[in-house]
Amino acid sequence: MGTFWVILGIIGAIVLLVVFIKLFMAMVQIVPEERRLVVYRLGRFNRVTGPGMVFVVPGLEQIVRTLEVREHPLEVTVPGIFAYGVPNDLTLDLWSSFDLVRAAGGNRAKLAQLVQISDAERRKQVEVKMREALVNQVAALEKNKPLAAGATSLDGVLALAPGTERYNTLLAGVKNELEKSLPSVGVVLNTSQPITLTGRVIPDAIINAIKRMQGRQIDSQWLTRYANQLRQQFPEISNVILDQMLASVDGVDVGNVQRLRLEQDERTDAQVELEVPMSGSETPEVVAKPKIRLADSETRRSAAAAKAVPQVPAARSNHLTKSDLTVLKRVPRPDDREKQRLSA
Repeated sequence: MGTFWVILGIIGAIVLLVVFIKLFMAMVQIVPEERRLVVYRLGRFNRVTGPGMVFVVPGLEQIVRTLEVREHPLEVTVPGIFAYGVPNDLTLDLWSSFDLVRAAGGNRAKLAQLVQISDAERRKQVEVKMREALVNQVAALEKNKPLAAGATSLDGVLALAPGTERYNTLLAGVKNELEKSLPSVGVVLNTSQPITLTGRVIPDAIINAIKRMQGRQIDSQWLTRYANQLRQQFPEISNVILDQMLASVDGVDVGNVQRLRLEQDERTDAQVELEVPMSGSETPEVVAKPKIRLADSETRRSAAAAKAVPQVPAARSNHLTKSDLTVLKRVPRPDDREKQRLSA
């Protein structure tokens, strides 16, 4: 009898151990370093937990979702940003993490709101915040660093060229604004990594409009100034290469120009003046027109006046050649005419 109860006790202990092990295994979750668990208790948000060993009471608590909190690059495209009068589709790359606990900053009510946003919705909100930052920073940039008077659309495109002062100022301002605004949607910006502009697209329809506008805005002064700048930056540049660089500007056609000379001519001390006559076509034509000094102009006027005066041929010799005699006609003398009358 005593042996029976001993065996029954051992069996019961084994059953309890198995149940306890299964219950323990059901309660314990091993969460990796890059993940977090959103735990609800009785249908209400309770906590965001992890990483490591996490206990969840079966039947009382449930894991609603898993969050990826590792830092990762995020590419955001924002279309239709107007900067210095030029529309742009900008694509920026930034490093961030969807760390809701850090974003909430210890505010439990805010954390409860952030966990209800899905990852797709969160990415959409990042695009919204990026657009707001770009619009605000472009407006500040145009106010603090405006273009010079008479700037063209081409100048507006070059204003945000990578590496320029305006480009660096814009990205620095966007980074500072996103650092403050992204936590409101549960995103933490990695400030140790730079924000880079990976793409800048101008729609084809807008490019054609800019070309038409550029053709009307380019004048001889702008083109001459641009050519002089190229000559100063590249003193050894040849005239042929300079023509090709001028031809690369939208709205300029130098196909009919053989050579644009911008340096002084040793012979005439003349310079080349560039004209852009506006015709009915959308693309202006470039014409090379030499500038003549005043002294040269007066000399040429004197030469032209001299050409206009009829030249008197030099006196010819009194000696008549055989060819001269063939065209001479005998003139009858008075006595010859009387003889002819009597004979008649």
